[in-house]
Amino acid sequence: MMSIPVENQKLPLSQGYSHLSITNLKDDISANSMLLDDHISDMISISAGIQNHITKMRVFQKKLRKQEERYLDMFKQYQDQIDRTNQTAERLQEENSRLR
Repeated sequence: MMSIPVENQKLPLSQGYSHLSITNLKDDISANSMLLDDHISDMISISAGIQNHITKMRVFQKKLRKQEERYLDMFKQYQDQIDRTNQTAERLQEENSRLR
């Protein structure tokens, strides 16, 4: 009995591949595998880009927080200065009223 090489055998009709040989299926699987590898590589690159962006955004967020703290400190200083100025103005008005 003579055996037929696996590469040249046809798949049965019941599997829906009546016109494709196993060789063609292997080629299709190989091509799809390469495409999948390419997509995986692309996804890894995209993921790395996203991680890089997240890191940059965290650094930027820290800078914004520091700037916010500086502005709040400046606002507090200005508010203190306004309060002192108002106290001085009240004291001068009281003195002025007493002198009249």
